[in-house]
Amino acid sequence: SSGINAEWPLRPGHPKLVTDIEDTERKMKTQKILLEKIGTCSQARESLNKMREEHLEKVRQQEEEQSILMRLQMEQKLELLRQQKMEQLKYQEELKRRHEQAVFDRESAKVAAQQAAQAPPQATSPAPAPPVVMSTHVNPSNYVAPQPAVGVTQPQPSYQQHHTYRQLPP
Repeated sequence: SSGINAEWPLRPGHPKLVTDIEDTERKMKTQKILLEKIGTCSQARESLNKMREEHLEKVRQQEEEQSILMRLQMEQKLELLRQQKMEQLKYQEELKRRHEQAVFDRESAKVAAQQAAQAPPQATSPAPAPPVVMSTHVNPSNYVAPQPAVGVTQPQPSYQQHHTYRQLPP
């Protein structure tokens, strides 16, 4: 056997020792092979763990990018909804303004028609003259000349130099 020292004299009574030595050498070779396999398995496990970590990091980055994309899409959708709401409010305000104007126009036309139906024809009667207030004090800064109605001439009183005429507000 290759592991037996030549200086060591073997006697024929030691066959058990020779088989034990051969068994030990075989077991050492098996152990060496198993240690190599364990080393290979350890390297494979380290490589697998590294790949797993890289995959988890890649998945995490993809989820983060997806989250950012979804947030941006939601922000864009929210901005679009805000713009649509503003446009809708402006449109409703415009409709309300038009409705109020139409109601006002109808009411104005209705009042004008009622007044036209109730008022006598203007060609036959003169418009009433505005009330005049007489003051015995002559103050040129307060003097307001009387305004005759359209188409009507009023006689001028002779005492105009001594009295002030002011027109009262309606």
